[in-house]
Amino acid sequence: MKILKTSEAFAALEANPKIKLENHNGNKRTVISIGLYGYFIANVFVDGVEVDPIKGAYNFCGNFTPESIWTLVREPVPVWEAIKAYCEGKKAYCVFKTFGDKEGRFYLQGSNNWGFSGKLLTEGKWFIEDTPNES
Repeated sequence: MKILKTSEAFAALEANPKIKLENHNGNKRTVISIGLYGYFIANVFVDGVEVDPIKGAYNFCGNFTPESIWTLVREPVPVWEAIKAYCEGKKAYCVFKTFGDKEGRFYLQGSNNWGFSGKLLTEGKWFIEDTPNES
């Protein structure tokens, strides 16, 4: 996963306004994106709970610096898009719930790894990585 500094993160948003980027700072997680009317939006989460932007505006101040590290927020894609990306040489994987609500990952790789269940197709969340597939 590509790591960006703050200036690179804002440049990436300018180049592709559909992406979201996140920064982790202790128990705070900040997600930046570009909103409907072209303005930057920063959503702040503390301990996994989104902070009301009006009541908790102080949580945004000082939350990141020019040297902060940002990563792309992965958005799920349809399973067929993931399979197509895999066939085009990209890494694709599925995140799913296992026994006891634990999270599992299933990577598409090699020609002998296509025996996955229908449950992964219908209930799994599929993602595509930026790195090329090396299998």
